[in-house]
Amino acid sequence: MITESGGLSLVLAASLLFSWRFKFAQDRNTASRKWVGGEISWPKTFWLAYALGSWFFVPWVFALSSSTAEPFRWVLYFHLASWWIRGPLELVMIYRWFNWTPVYGISHDAFHNVALFVATSVAASFIGWDQLSADPFNLCVLAYLGSVCFAMMAEVTFAALFIATRRPADGLEEHEVYFASDDPRYLLINRLTKAAVVIVYTHWVAQILFLGFLPHAKIP
Repeated sequence: MITESGGLSLVLAASLLFSWRFKFAQDRNTASRKWVGGEISWPKTFWLAYALGSWFFVPWVFALSSSTAEPFRWVLYFHLASWWIRGPLELVMIYRWFNWTPVYGISHDAFHNVALFVATSVAASFIGWDQLSADPFNLCVLAYLGSVCFAMMAEVTFAALFIATRRPADGLEEHEVYFASDDPRYLLINRLTKAAVVIVYTHWVAQILFLGFLPHAKIP
């Protein structure tokens, strides 16, 4: 048995470790022309860790908890279905079919953000704001869903700037570059990403600490 706070901590640690290893593998295989994508900067590496952990695995922590209100559980299932369909498909399109474009990501992010915002608002109204205000755990779930909406808006901004900025690099054609590197042309993107990273990681750690003080059911 593991608590929700423990689950979030494990996801955070695993996501950071994976993304750290991915950065070195991506940079090394880009240099040897084995992979497409291009080198990835440290701000983007931390953003990748956040995206992988928070969008693909954190929802399971909340969805599997018996403390989560049923309307929020269905919102979480919608989020998981949306991202677990996109994630594997995007990897195949980048590394096997070589036909992924950030425009696809922007389209999905925009649709997902609007749908998630509407679904979360409807779910909260079903639960009732009076009941929510007296339920710290589900307020935390609501705050998590709100943080995802914020992150989706940030991701759309990053992708739009990336489309306008990317150029051929490291022997790759422009359409084969998917990551912002430390190249000065990506300075604005990396600075905005740093700011977003501070915000989302602060929220993630705050979630862990907040849930650690709450008496609630454990994840089966």
